[in-house]
Formats: sequence, structure tokens, C-alpha cells
Amino acid sequence: MFEEVVYVMDINGKRLAGDKKHWDDPVVIDEGKTVVTAAFDGKGIPVTAKVEFEAVAGHSYQIQFLSDIEEDCCDFWIIDMASEKAVSTIGRGYAPKKETIYVPLPVYWPRVY
Repeated sequence: MFEEVVYVMDINGKRLAGDKKHWDDPVVIDEGKTVVTAAFDGKGIPVTAKVEFEAVAGHSYQIQFLSDIEEDCCDFWIIDMASEKAVSTIGRGYAPKKETIYVPLPVYWPRVY
């Protein structure tokens, strides 16, 4: 089943204890400049980006996102829940490209005398 989940990985460089299983748990933040690392997981490989905003005491915020499967990217931004207006920068994250790297490994067989 295809499930698109967006969650907070860290706030101001401090990693959260939860993961994508706790995507809908509320997170308490301090007022002032806030940098959030948001993650989108739609294919099993998280796409991350940072968004910045000025948090105001007493306000509630929500991460919004728009994914582009063709480009393997996701845009993130944060809205103020009361006004439903964007209050952050827009962060764009790209899915890592899958590259297969072959490394030759020597195989040694012991000689039997």
C-alpha cells in the first residue's frame, strides 16, 4: 500500500525521539526563530528539507507539502493554523538517486596440498 507521510525529524538541530510512526503527535516549540527539518516518506526513502519561520507564543502550526513523483522531490512549508497562511520559507528536498556501485573483491582459496 502506498502511504505518503510527512513528519518532523528535528527542530533547531535537536532530533526528535519519534519517527514517522508518530507523524501526527503534536510537538511543543519555543517562540522565536525556528528551523524544522521535515521529512516526506512516500517510497520508503525519506526526502528531507529545512524550513525556517518565526514561532509566536500561543500559535499552532502545521507542515504542508507537495510531492512531485516525476522529479523525485518534495516541497515543504509551514502554515499558521489560525490564519491558514504560510509563515515559513519553502524547503525542497530530493530523493537520493539509486546508483549501483560494484567493487571488485579478491577471493582467495586456500591451497590444499
